[in-house]
Amino acid sequence: MLSGDNKNIRLLTVPVISNATAWIYTTPTPHSQYHHVQHGGKEYEFRFIPTNEKFVENDVVYNFPFLLNKDLSPWEEANSYLWKLATEQGSLGKRIDEVKNKASALLEYKMFCEEQNIDYDDFSGRMQSQRPSYRYFSYLAKELCLPAKSVNKKTGVVYYFFDWLISNRGLDLNIDLVDTTKEAKIHFDTSTGSMSKTVKVRKQTMSVSSEPTPVEIGYVREDGEDLRPLNEYQTDLLLARIGGSDFTVDERLIAALAIYTGMRKQSILTLRMKHLDQFVPRNLRADNTYKIKIGRGTGVDTKKGKNHSIYIEKALADDLKLYANSKVAQTRRNKFRLSFAKDFPDLEPIADEDMYLFVSANGNCHYMAKDDPRYFRVKTLPKGNVTTRLCKRLLASLPKEFPKDFHFHWLRATFALKLYGYLVKLVKKGVIHFGEILQRIQRRMGHSRVETTEGYLKLFENVNETKLAQELYEAHLFNGYENEFKLMGSRKQNIVRDLANSQSIGTLA
Repeated sequence: MLSGDNKNIRLLTVPVISNATAWIYTTPTPHSQYHHVQHGGKEYEFRFIPTNEKFVENDVVYNFPFLLNKDLSPWEEANSYLWKLATEQGSLGKRIDEVKNKASALLEYKMFCEEQNIDYDDFSGRMQSQRPSYRYFSYLAKELCLPAKSVNKKTGVVYYFFDWLISNRGLDLNIDLVDTTKEAKIHFDTSTGSMSKTVKVRKQTMSVSSEPTPVEIGYVREDGEDLRPLNEYQTDLLLARIGGSDFTVDERLIAALAIYTGMRKQSILTLRMKHLDQFVPRNLRADNTYKIKIGRGTGVDTKKGKNHSIYIEKALADDLKLYANSKVAQTRRNKFRLSFAKDFPDLEPIADEDMYLFVSANGNCHYMAKDDPRYFRVKTLPKGNVTTRLCKRLLASLPKEFPKDFHFHWLRATFALKLYGYLVKLVKKGVIHFGEILQRIQRRMGHSRVETTEGYLKLFENVNETKLAQELYEAHLFNGYENEFKLMGSRKQNIVRDLANSQSIGTLA
């Protein structure tokens, strides 16, 4: 097996490289600028001419992956290839996660060759099975038994690396010795009609079925993920458990936002303080909710940046404001500010209104929004692991009849079921027509494709009517949060007082 420790040692990350595409000179040149570098106790000087900002707006490479050989000397060929990828148009000043993934794949290939005592670029073997790329393909597929997509991606990185070496570095090698290819035309549908393109198909690939796997009964597929809504009994178990003292206020509010608004984790965890300013009487709707716009330009991340609106019940909005103004939340935001100033002194501080509502105990966001000024600079983006940890703790303490494959995104489907139940009641009362259910659910869920919403309705409508009647919530959808958490009367007032004066996060329920 490949050594993780050695791999970590041999894959370095250079945080920031400025003037990435500048022209470099070692002799005096008109209009050039001086630059000094210290290395090994010596100082070196060179000159450079920056690229015109009209052509390259942000001439910076962030978190460039730099590979080392076994003797810890630079792997010059691979680093040159990675530099070419990192400085291509569209990569400068952006995240280059895909380049880092390719660097990791190249290093895995190199380390495999070293373990097998073969030269990574020696393709002199007469039989394909003797050549390093074919031996590596067999190792990935037959020994590691990696999924087909993973094998294809890793071997593809190796192939295109050698293709670049041959074309740009003069490597004396026939690319067909690395892998044989053939051209194929693929057809696909777009929003403007059918299209086709010619692609290169390599021999060192495993077959990947283009047919989607069937959706299991009781689940709905959304954005490639199969979700299952919790029924009333299961949701009551979850709410009772997360309302206990073992879970913190912010954890409970994160779950509540998913259940009562249908928000995805990236949207919940990128809510900002400025959104709480909208929770004022003049913005309260007739259904006792506040309408909040999320998506591109709002500070709240959504799937593919889609813009739509979510609706937050007044009781939940009040609890969000209560939490945001607590001493604990204020302390966390102060930690965030101090950490931000220390780690990124050259960046303008995040304004108070743009501060994240949910900040971790160590003073960082749980999920980094795309408009965060640190987004292109941090090595590893926070991706909402707080929700994974939350689900693991819930599953460890919930009864055995609770679904063991439960994960956070199920709460979004649970909201859809609640909404469907509420709309069905409106149809029975004659308030709306049955045909309006699809449109309303699509709008509330922010679905771009009506087929996604139809998948939800197909699941809900196929549920046995008696079972559905037992599982749908009796409470009015927009009063559900208040009723189900029973935050009423003097008990809630006491909780508000205790939380506002607390130095540690307790629980609202």
